[in-house]
Amino acid sequence: MPDTKASTGSSLPGRPDGQDQGADAATGLMWGVGAVSLRVGIATPTLRTWERRYGLGPSQRTGGGHRRYSEDDIARVQLMGRLVTRGVSAHAAAKVALSSDASGLGDVLAGSAAGGVARPDASLASSPSIAIAAILRATQSLDAIEVGRAYSGAITDWGVVGAWTNVFVPALREIGDRWAAGTLGVDAEHLASERLLTELRDVVRNRTPQRVAEPPIVLASAEDEMHSLPVVALEAALAAAEVAAFGLGGRLPLPALADVVARIRPGVVFLWASMPRHSEQMPWEAFMSVGKPMTVLLGGPGWPADAGQPPPGVTVERSDALAPTVERIIALAQGDEPSRAG
Repeated sequence: MPDTKASTGSSLPGRPDGQDQGADAATGLMWGVGAVSLRVGIATPTLRTWERRYGLGPSQRTGGGHRRYSEDDIARVQLMGRLVTRGVSAHAAAKVALSSDASGLGDVLAGSAAGGVARPDASLASSPSIAIAAILRATQSLDAIEVGRAYSGAITDWGVVGAWTNVFVPALREIGDRWAAGTLGVDAEHLASERLLTELRDVVRNRTPQRVAEPPIVLASAEDEMHSLPVVALEAALAAAEVAAFGLGGRLPLPALADVVARIRPGVVFLWASMPRHSEQMPWEAFMSVGKPMTVLLGGPGWPADAGQPPPGVTVERSDALAPTVERIIALAQGDEPSRAG
């Protein structure tokens, strides 16, 4: 999972299938429903419901007969999602999305639900570079409202995973570079980070299901780790996929981690570290009370190559980017895959 300071992965959210005889003519890429869910920030069950009720779904097939979304299909899903969030009924939104000509979907996406009048952040849908530029301009001028609006617009257009990967991480890296070069103050850097935390926590608050996953999922930064933004981004991405997690923020002391592991007995624990650590600093003593299988995902560039010896029952895996981390946690939570040895 990439940090704002250092990245260990830059893959696009989800995993598109390769070119096939039914692939989208423009890009040659086709996408499965899970990848589309991560890319646009709409839960997989919702996508299946839209396909079943309104016929808004994948139009392509692989050589093996599996149904896949083209880029045009995804644009229609994005359009319907945007209209629904603005109060348009699902039936009417689907009708608009399905009736939009493929060549004009970009123009429709840039308009509002009522009458096609462009919204203030309409340009954000067209390109990540435009969204990044909007964030940089607002940060430079210390315009907190515009920074938040740019972040919110990117999440609407790209989903949490897509916005994080394609917009937020590049923007925050550029802001960090400008601070290091002396062309941007630390106040602007803090504003950019804090406003993003606010927008991501809004997603968590508004999208998280009322019931937590069973067994629970715990997300935290390692002891003495200052950066918690990637942890909040992961919590928001899971919330957008209708998966609830215990987000415990940054600098979680080892005794507190041990206490939560013993009390709620999670099935998955994600730990973020961007600051370099040695093998003797691994948190395994917090997992000594584990009495059942548990997967620990180590995210960030701070963890050493030698993770040491975890306690019995603990499987260790490395987490390099947001999209595959979300996919992996969902798979583990649903019991769809066996744990992979780390």
